[in-house]
Amino acid sequence: MRFNRFCFGFGLVFFVGGSSPAQASIVNVLQPQVGEPEEGWAVQGRVGLGLEAGNEEKQKFSVLAGARRVWGANQTLLKGSLDRATTFGETSTDRSFVHFRHRVSLSESWVGFGFAQLEHNGFRSLKVRDLFGLGIERSLWRTQRSEAAIATAIMSEHEVLLLDVEPLPPRLRSSNYFVLALDLGDGLTLGSTTFFQPRLAEFSDWRLLEDLTLTVSLGERVSWTVSCKMEMDSRPPAEVNPWDVVVKTGLGWSY
Repeated sequence: MRFNRFCFGFGLVFFVGGSSPAQASIVNVLQPQVGEPEEGWAVQGRVGLGLEAGNEEKQKFSVLAGARRVWGANQTLLKGSLDRATTFGETSTDRSFVHFRHRVSLSESWVGFGFAQLEHNGFRSLKVRDLFGLGIERSLWRTQRSEAAIATAIMSEHEVLLLDVEPLPPRLRSSNYFVLALDLGDGLTLGSTTFFQPRLAEFSDWRLLEDLTLTVSLGERVSWTVSCKMEMDSRPPAEVNPWDVVVKTGLGWSY
């Protein structure tokens, strides 16, 4: 996984599936790319502002920030984001998260990791969700043109829904992912991340995420990205759709 030293970008949402998004929101902080990350510290940041007036009155603000340290085969990652938007004075977007992850190399093919996360999403009836977990990742292959890995983790999940009188009791889930990075040549790279998170006490309660990203290099520091994120929750809260689809495209600059 790689971070650019610093990057700014903007994007346009083309399609959002579901009139009321699912409660499940698997935050994907993994960035599958071919090649080893650089030693030392790296940072990432993005700020977005939007304003429409007249027949449509919309305001939007978003910020994404992250830092990562690499030493040897070990990594520490901290990443967070905040998204707020209003339409005709009414809140239309209300979400935020912060994620911490530490990875320790166990051998050439195996990596152990631990993570903690706090998340809020008002339009998924989620006041707060906190996660704590430990897992292990295995590299399937690594070449000059492609990389792939699988991982499994056990995590404790504690949720407080907006309509709940009392918080739900903590639950255990298995968090499993498959990551794939392909260098297609001519400046094209494809990244895929698939998460599957069943509840250990009841496997019929599960969450699924597929995140595809195609990046086109337009120069040494400029790239164009198209991404498609698909989520599903087998047991969303009442009046919340079980699936969500978002397609985005954007221009980025890094140094």
